[in-house]
Amino acid sequence: MQDRFALIVTAIICLTVTVAFAYTENQSTRGEQVFSVKCAKCHGNDGHGGQVPDGYDGYTGMKAPPVAGPGALPHMDTAQNVYTFVKNHMPIQDPGSLGKEDTLDIVAFDLKANNIAQPDKKPLTFKDLPSIKIHGGS
Repeated sequence: MQDRFALIVTAIICLTVTVAFAYTENQSTRGEQVFSVKCAKCHGNDGHGGQVPDGYDGYTGMKAPPVAGPGALPHMDTAQNVYTFVKNHMPIQDPGSLGKEDTLDIVAFDLKANNIAQPDKKPLTFKDLPSIKIHGGS
């Protein structure tokens, strides 16, 4: 009886973790496409950081932090932090111009690019964001 209970509890925990870290391959692909158009000029094609190019009044030459790889997403504790920052402050030349779905897709791309989660059949939702840890595990 105890073994059966332990198995059920383990299954529930696994399902909860899987749901919390779900996004679809299509979401991350769309996010990568948006990233390429709206973000790569500053953060680099690979997302490993870069410099803000000429033509970005007041920001030209500033260092853009990495969003993929070593040192990625500094000061971001959860996917909610990433979503909120991107939605409110990016792209730097037109802050707040990204739609909600595009921003969610970019977060899915960031999760995949940093091996924080693997694609699944369940799309990433706004409800999932606070439970996904960026630094320090899940």
